Amino acid sequence: MGRNRFRFDRQYGLLAGLIGILAVVAGVVLLDQDHQRHVSQLRSILMQDARILSEKLEHSMFEMDLVADSLAKATGRNPDLGQEQFAETVSKLVDYHAAIRNVAGAPDLRVEYVYPVEGNEEAIGLDYRSLPDQYAAVKQAVRQRAPYLDGPVDLVQGGSGYILQYPVFTETGEGRSHLWGVVSLVVSQEGLLGLEATGLDFDDVALRRTLPSGVPGEVVYGRAQVFDADPIIQRLTLLGDKWELAVLPTGGWPAGSPRAPLIVSATALAALLLIGKVLFMGHLAQARESARKLLLCSIEAMNDGFVLYDEEDRLVMRNTRAKAFYAPTAAEMPPGTAFEDIIREELRVGHFDEVEDAEAAEAWFQERLRAHRAATGVAEQTLADGRCIKIAESRTPQGYTVSSIVDVSELKAAQQAAERADRKKSEFLNNISHELRTPLTVILGYAPFLAKPTALVQAKALNEMLARDDAMTPEVRAAVSKMLGAVERHGQRVEGSAKHLLAMVNEILDWAHVERGKVQLRPERFSAAGMLSEIADEFEEQARRSGLDLTCDCVVDEIEGDPVRLKQVLYNLVGNALKFTDDGAVTLAARRVPEGVEFSVEDTGCGIDGEHLETIFEQFQQVDGSDTRRHGGTGLGLAIAKHLVELHGGILRVTSETGRGSRFFFVLPEAEAADVAPEAAEQEVA
Repeated sequence: MGRNRFRFDRQYGLLAGLIGILAVVAGVVLLDQDHQRHVSQLRSILMQDARILSEKLEHSMFEMDLVADSLAKATGRNPDLGQEQFAETVSKLVDYHAAIRNVAGAPDLRVEYVYPVEGNEEAIGLDYRSLPDQYAAVKQAVRQRAPYLDGPVDLVQGGSGYILQYPVFTETGEGRSHLWGVVSLVVSQEGLLGLEATGLDFDDVALRRTLPSGVPGEVVYGRAQVFDADPIIQRLTLLGDKWELAVLPTGGWPAGSPRAPLIVSATALAALLLIGKVLFMGHLAQARESARKLLLCSIEAMNDGFVLYDEEDRLVMRNTRAKAFYAPTAAEMPPGTAFEDIIREELRVGHFDEVEDAEAAEAWFQERLRAHRAATGVAEQTLADGRCIKIAESRTPQGYTVSSIVDVSELKAAQQAAERADRKKSEFLNNISHELRTPLTVILGYAPFLAKPTALVQAKALNEMLARDDAMTPEVRAAVSKMLGAVERHGQRVEGSAKHLLAMVNEILDWAHVERGKVQLRPERFSAAGMLSEIADEFEEQARRSGLDLTCDCVVDEIEGDPVRLKQVLYNLVGNALKFTDDGAVTLAARRVPEGVEFSVEDTGCGIDGEHLETIFEQFQQVDGSDTRRHGGTGLGLAIAKHLVELHGGILRVTSETGRGSRFFFVLPEAEAADVAPEAAEQEVA
């Protein structure tokens, strides 16, 4: 056991370690995939931001180009305009362009006009030729005869920004143009791209010009390092030049995903859960193995045989006790042998005593196979060595068949002895009942004469003699009359006791028939009302003497049944009701209910305790012994009535309340009785 447990612990420990390693690998893979997904999402967002910035930049350059071109044309038409005219013209063009910080006009490359003047006074009089950096941009614009963006530059009026240098040429009249100067539009560093619309920082964006050769030029906006950090690059054309706009996420590309802690935690939790589950499964496997061995040992220790067949009806296992029952072939029937082969081999070696020839063997085999496949009953077999075994079979939810084999040889012998004794008892009761009925019949035949002695011929002659005046004295006549009265009273008592004794003998005889299965029904159509009326008439005098009201309530016409047996049932119930009711009434009734016809006897007697409601229908049972002594009876009446009702397809029931009375009732299913009863009439009831 310890070695097996160590093996289980080692196997599941290795599996838990392997799960841990796989969890680490899975965590790394998930982190890498999530990081790539996060970077891909960031790239998509940055590409959108880059498109927004490039569109904004293109739009700003287009507007600045329009403004500069308009100023250039206005200046070309009026080269000698003054500051006031310049300011008026510029104000109409730039008031709706917040990105343009100021505008300057530089005829002959010297700044003479600015807008707005306030804050830009120091720029007036500036000569671009004295500023090498800006002059280079001016020359480039003049040489290209196109606007040129320069920056970032330190502005004379303070701060830094970008200057769009737009060359202005005037016509000389000879088809030639003359350089008037340049118009300069200053844009703030913040207003060039409008980063506030994207949430990006200055350090995350860079802009550079691409030379005609395709070689990257200088960076005019942002940090040059942005282009070295695998940025999102948006290519665009501005003012006739090629540009590249580079965008990075704020803080650079992330080393991991924001969900990395969650992934690590989830992976670790999943690994712990799996490891815990594996270890728990290992524990369950150990427990299951221990339980399996315990079960096998328990089955082996059973005094009864145990056999298990699988869903294909092949032998799985059987204990030593089961092998002992089938010792002649046990060694030749290993696990996996079909049940059919096992039984055929047992028949071949003659292991069953009840099989006498080949024809009987085949019939017995088919019946045994059918019962085994049904697996719902109990079968008895007598073996060749004289032992009797009982086989109980049942099916498991998995489709397996379990057979339990018990040696009932001693029980069978005891049962047979008890049955023989019961038969002798029944024969004795039958014989003694018949022997008692013969003298009781004679007694009942003569008792009426004693109950009414005046009906005797001798009594009539004696009365005639006494009637003569000279025959007897008045004293003799009185004595004779008194003697006849005493004889009448004693005769009535003898007749009543004889009838009671005969009723008891009849009950014992009926019960003997019930026990032997000899009660037969003879169903017919008869009047239920007539039967109940006859019963009420027979008990009317007894009820009157007891001071009770006996009523009959029947709303049923003809029914199907055995009128003699049904009358016997109701006669017994009414008799009991009258015996156990001291005051009130007894009601005999019949009515139709959905199940059939309900007969009932209800009284206002002493009632029955709840603990006795089930036992009163058993043989020789009364509520207590005092009732037997007080009211008489054998205790068989209700047992016989219950059996007769069941033969009709009904169930005799009772409801009772102590001190308030009882109600005995049963339902006779007419349709069922009509179908079943005729068959029952032809057979002995088992």
